[in-house]
Amino acid sequence: MSRFLLATTPFAGHFFPMLGLAKGLLRRGHDVVVYSGKKYEATVLAAGARFLPFYAAQDFDDTDPEATFPAMARASGPSAMLTDFRELFFGTAPGQAQDMLDAHEKMPFDAVVAEGTCFGAELFHELRGVPYATVSLSPLGLPSKHLAPPGTPFKPGRTVVGRTRDAVLRALLEHTLDAQFRSLHNRARTAVGLEPTTRRGLHGAWSPQLVIAQGVPALEPPRPDLPAHVHFIGDLAAGTRGAEVRPAWLDALDPSRPVIHVSEGTLGRDRGSLVGRTVEALTDEPMQIVVGGRHRAGPLPDSVIAAEWVPQDLLFPDTDLFVTNGGYGGMMAALSHGVPVLAVPSSTEKWVGAGNVVNSGAGLRLQARKAAPGVMKRMVRTLLTDPTFRAAATRVARAMNRAGGAERASELCETIARP
Repeated sequence: MSRFLLATTPFAGHFFPMLGLAKGLLRRGHDVVVYSGKKYEATVLAAGARFLPFYAAQDFDDTDPEATFPAMARASGPSAMLTDFRELFFGTAPGQAQDMLDAHEKMPFDAVVAEGTCFGAELFHELRGVPYATVSLSPLGLPSKHLAPPGTPFKPGRTVVGRTRDAVLRALLEHTLDAQFRSLHNRARTAVGLEPTTRRGLHGAWSPQLVIAQGVPALEPPRPDLPAHVHFIGDLAAGTRGAEVRPAWLDALDPSRPVIHVSEGTLGRDRGSLVGRTVEALTDEPMQIVVGGRHRAGPLPDSVIAAEWVPQDLLFPDTDLFVTNGGYGGMMAALSHGVPVLAVPSSTEKWVGAGNVVNSGAGLRLQARKAAPGVMKRMVRTLLTDPTFRAAATRVARAMNRAGGAERASELCETIARP
C-alpha cells in the first residue's frame, strides 16, 4: 500500500476528476489524502479518503473566485488568462507547497498527483524529492513540432507554408506568452527558495515522469512526437457527478421530447449569458432545457429546469444535446455518454478544446459574438436531426471506455510511488 497526496485547485471541473482518481486508488487499497478547498471536505470524506484543506494557500469559492481575487473581475480579453494564472493558479502555488510540506512532515507521502493547474506540487517535489505526476484536464497543451502552438486556434499545417507558419508562431509564442508564464512560474519558485527554471511556458511545471491526460487520441490532433510518459485514460470523473442523488425533476422528463443540457461553466464565462441566449433560441421549440450551475441569464421561464448542481452522470444518459461554453470537463462528461456537443467558447483555450470535438465529428462550434437566437436554433436542429453527430459521439464514448478511466490512471500512479 502506498500513501498518495492528490492535489487540486477547488474548481468543480478540476476537483471531480481528481475525486474519481481518489476512488480508483482507494479501490486498490491505497491510503489517499485529497488536498483542496474546504468546501469539498465532506465529499472527500464520504468517498473514504482523508482530507487536507488549503491553509497557507488562499482558499476561495469556485463559483465566485473574483470575490477573493478582485483583479480577475477587472481583467478582460487576452490579459484575462494571464491575470487568472498570476492571481490564482501560480499565485497560490507557494502556499500549496507549504501545506504539502507541513502534511508531509507529519505523515510522509509516497507520491503526489496534481491536476495541471495545481502548481504547488512541482515546488513540493523539488523541495522534498517526492515523486509527482500531473493530470491534464484540458486539451493537451504540450508543445509539438507537428502542431501549431498550444492554445492557438489553428489546425496543424500540412503544407510547407502551413508548417512554416506553425514554426514561426511557436517561436513567437516562446518569446511572448511562454516568457510571461515562465516569469509567473519563477516568481512562485523564488517564493519557496528554489532557483529559477528555464523550462518553457505553462507546462514547464508539469511532471516529466508521468502525465495522465483526460480524453482520448480521437479528441486530439495527431502528434507523432507525443512523449512516452503521457497516457490518455478517457473520463477520469466517471461516477463522481452526482449519481448518488436522483432529483425528482429527472424522473419527470418527457421521453418524447429532446433534452438539452446547458452550462456556462465557471472560469472563462463571457460577459453575456450562454444560458439566456440558448433559452431565447429554443423557447418555442418542443424541447426540454436543463440548466446547470450558476448563470447570468436572470429569471428563467417556468418551463426551464434550473439547478445549481445537476447530477450529470444521471442526466446525460437521457440527454440529446449538451450546450456549453467549451469547458473541457463538461464536454468530457457529455462525450463519455455519447452526447453531441454545441460549444460556444468564451476563451482561446475553450475554442481549441471545442475545435477538437468538432474535428472528431461529435459536435459543432460557434463564436460567441455570432450566437444569435436564430443561428443557435438552426445549429441545435442540425445536431439533433443529423445522425452523424450522435454516431461520432458514440464512437468517442466507446474509445473513452476502452481507455480505462480511473482504474487505468490508478495503475499508472502506482508506477511512480516510492516502494
